[in-house]
Formats: sequence, structure tokens, C-alpha cells
Amino acid sequence: MAQTAPVEVDRPVDESDVVPNVPWIVIVWNDPINLMSYVTLVLRKLFGFSVEEATRLMLQVHNDGKAVVSSGEKEKAEFESLAGRIGGLRFIAPRKVGENDVLYGSVTSGDIAEFLKAKGIDIDKRKVILDEPVKHLGDHEVKIRLHPEVTATLKLLVSKEG
Repeated sequence: MAQTAPVEVDRPVDESDVVPNVPWIVIVWNDPINLMSYVTLVLRKLFGFSVEEATRLMLQVHNDGKAVVSSGEKEKAEFESLAGRIGGLRFIAPRKVGENDVLYGSVTSGDIAEFLKAKGIDIDKRKVILDEPVKHLGDHEVKIRLHPEVTATLKLLVSKEG
């Protein structure tokens, strides 16, 4: 029977030999699809930049092909990237309505979690921030707490079924 060679692992000799925690970065890349005004809007809503800073970063993306928009711990950077993905989605939720366009049902945090799961994003419904289920037709913005410092915004349109 063949045996594998032992694995050699370099171990730090002292504290000076340890590599410090290198921050992760979030990069926005240029693409031919999104309008510059949309990129600016996303930078303002997702990362909280002022109009001036978002515009500066958008122009950097446009002119240089990319811009670093955030850096920090790996987990936060991953959730910021996910928040950007969620921010680009729109959940259209058709519902039955009665007289005066009153919904028979509602859109719940569970519905939103199911929509995201169908898009390949597995979010616990308890992360969806709804004061109460959505019971009105029209456009709504739904907040999703991904990380203590990262909240995504999902666009929701409740429409008449049929």
C-alpha cells in the first residue's frame, strides 16, 4: 500500500513572523449595462456615500474600469457584496385583491426569504425587517439585515394577481 509523504508546515517562530490580518476589499467593476446614475445611486444607498463621493467613485469606475469602494473584515466585505446583489433585484408579488384593491393576503418575511432563495440567496426570514406584513399594492422597499453593519434593500412590487 502506498503511503503519502508527511506534510511540512511552516510555523511562526515569534510574533514578528505572523502576517497581520489583511483587510478585504470590495471592488465595483465597470460594465456596459448599468447607467452611471444607477451606479451612483447604488453607491449612495448601499455604502452610504455622499452624492459627491458616490459621483467621484462612479467616475473612477467609468474611467479606470474599477474602484475600491470598501475594505475591512472578510465577512463584512462578503455581506456588502451580497447586499449589492440583493439591491439589484426586484420582487414582484402578485396577490388577490378585493374591493378597493384591499389584499386578501399579504407579503411576509417568509415570502421574501423564499424569493431570495429562488435567486440563489439563502437568507433566514428573521433577517427580513418588516414591522408588519405588507398589505398594500404598490412599490415598497424591504430592509434585510445581513450583518451588524450591513443592511440590504430589496425592491418589492405588490401587484394585482391575474
